[in-house]
Amino acid sequence: MLEIKLEEARKKTSTTRMAIFGIAVATALIVVLSIISINLYRDLETTRSENEASLSPPVQEKSNQKRLQLIQRVVPNNQSVEELIVDGPTKAHQSVVPLKTPKRDMRKEERQTPNVQPNTKPLIKKPTTSQFREALDLAREPVIQTSAAIQNTEEDRRLLRSELKKFDNRISPMIEGSGFKFWNQESQLDILFLRDQAVAAFGSGEFNQGLEHIRKASEIGKLELIDMENAYQSALEVAQRDKESDSYETAILNIERALALKPSSQPAQRLAEDIAKLPEVLKWLEYSKVANIENQKQKEYDLLKKILKLQPTRQGTKERADFLASEIREQKYTNHIKLGLSYVKKKQLKSAQKRLDFASNSFPNRDETKHLSKAVTVLKSDQKTNEFLKKARESSDIDDWAQSREYYSKARGVQPNNAEAQEGYALAALIITTNDLIAQFIATPKRLSSKKIVKKAKEAIGLAAPIVIHSTALSQKTHVLSELIAAYSKKVLVKVLSDKQTKISVRGVGQVGVVTEKVIQLNPGSYTFEGKRDGYKSKLLRISVLPGDNQVEVKLICDERV
Repeated sequence: MLEIKLEEARKKTSTTRMAIFGIAVATALIVVLSIISINLYRDLETTRSENEASLSPPVQEKSNQKRLQLIQRVVPNNQSVEELIVDGPTKAHQSVVPLKTPKRDMRKEERQTPNVQPNTKPLIKKPTTSQFREALDLAREPVIQTSAAIQNTEEDRRLLRSELKKFDNRISPMIEGSGFKFWNQESQLDILFLRDQAVAAFGSGEFNQGLEHIRKASEIGKLELIDMENAYQSALEVAQRDKESDSYETAILNIERALALKPSSQPAQRLAEDIAKLPEVLKWLEYSKVANIENQKQKEYDLLKKILKLQPTRQGTKERADFLASEIREQKYTNHIKLGLSYVKKKQLKSAQKRLDFASNSFPNRDETKHLSKAVTVLKSDQKTNEFLKKARESSDIDDWAQSREYYSKARGVQPNNAEAQEGYALAALIITTNDLIAQFIATPKRLSSKKIVKKAKEAIGLAAPIVIHSTALSQKTHVLSELIAAYSKKVLVKVLSDKQTKISVRGVGQVGVVTEKVIQLNPGSYTFEGKRDGYKSKLLRISVLPGDNQVEVKLICDERV
């Protein structure tokens, strides 16, 4: 944004310079014409001397005023042409309309009506030729001097541009914020006005003046920001103290001031949230005092917990809550131990375990807890083991050996030396393993075309033989696998057809040769026939031979030239 403004300012400067140059040229012409008019008038003065007496003084004075007004356009402050000539170029340059027009304070300026006094100086004497030339050169000189005056150094221009960019990037965002407006709106307007004046000075080429404006704006802004920060910190600290002393009314006033100065401050926002909870905290605090008087420890503790949930940093409340928690825990622990032991005697395992859990959560290392734990463990061991064994037997009866193994495992976990649990777990694991192994062979019967796979399948059948009496599903799968082995052991006739020019082979099996027709025998499975012929592209043909197929026909001819 600053780059765009600076570019527009440069264009405006160029236009302003051209306009000034035009004005200066026009001024020079007016001076020359004025001097010529004076000379012509003096030449005619002698010839009109007779008529001069008849001219009234007011008329002559009026003509003189017109001429002087014409000269006055380039000689401000009622300076005469004689003074212009005598003073020389330096004074003439100073009398020309200055390039740096004083900046108007738009916020404080009051309109004033100019008071123009007519120039009443007498007519000057007729200039000599040398004086005329000197006046003409003098009329041109302000143009040259004005052009030189507006060409400030490139260093000043660079400095002003850098200061403007630094101000816009670092200071302006904070000055333009709502917090600074709340702090000092008048100063905000002054600082931004100075910044605008600096930009305007850049546009008109007045770089030194622009530097003064922007540096002053930066200096004022930094001082105000420091004061604003101090005010913010002070309001925040007072609000914190008020909150800690439970002074809600003053705390809310100070935190609102802090937020007004820094609306996006996270510490102030968090403190404001904390202060907003203070009315509710004070209400629960009064209720807890009543509960304390009535000796209702649990009720008092619950109320204090509500307070700490809203404001966890209240140290006194936290200490009182910790003390109450310790007393309540001791009382509850004693009751849990007594009830737990009574439930063990009644063989009520769930109730005893519940009391043990409560006691362990409070004081796990106390002797009372260990004693109750040991009693509960013995009761649990007996009951759990019998329960798991019962469920394991029920699962095996319905041929659900996975569930049976899980229950046997749980029984072993409770009583590792239980014989029934150990034997039942071993049987269930063997049945599951054998069942899964045979199921894999059945799921991929094409693998049985391999002699190695057939050997492994027969070994799995032998492993299942002693235990099939315990599992109907295992017995059925063993029978299915035996039939698949028999089916994949029986060869199938395969007729191979060709053009007696293509050499045919079966990958992984052997050569068929160059034939017109040939019948071979293959075990059920998947095969790849390959045909080769010199000068022709080789071909591959994949086929599947299934158990029970009577005859499979294969035709392979290499007929595509290379």
